[in-house]
Amino acid sequence: MKKYLFVLLLIFVVLCSCSNKKNCIKEITIRKVDREIFTPVRISCDSFEQNLSNEFVEIKLTDKNILSKFENLIANLVVDSTSVYKSMDVRMQVDILYYDNKNSKLCISFYPREMAFNSNTIKFSQKTIVFLDSLISVK
Repeated sequence: MKKYLFVLLLIFVVLCSCSNKKNCIKEITIRKVDREIFTPVRISCDSFEQNLSNEFVEIKLTDKNILSKFENLIANLVVDSTSVYKSMDVRMQVDILYYDNKNSKLCISFYPREMAFNSNTIKFSQKTIVFLDSLISVK
């Protein structure tokens, strides 16, 4: 039940008209490391910045066209009811800041392919990954 309420809330927040700016994304910050980087322990979403501070590339985006496309992508994310949120081995993190100063966090693991939105496991979205990869590159 909690997961379904989360999905409904997520869809409501993202699909709301941006004429009411407080429900719209103001800025996203993408942090990404090389997918092949070796770490002796799994990197959780909460410890990503601390454990990989010397390794990640970061970009902040405020372009309205990019944010609109990203809003559409996260509106289509679906809670994975077959999976329970667990510690992922995160290689990409997206901090989302809304106009009302609320925050959300999208975390992505590639091996295995897992995603979490605000600590809720969601189905892996290749479209979202391709979009985010197009915005930031790791040398």
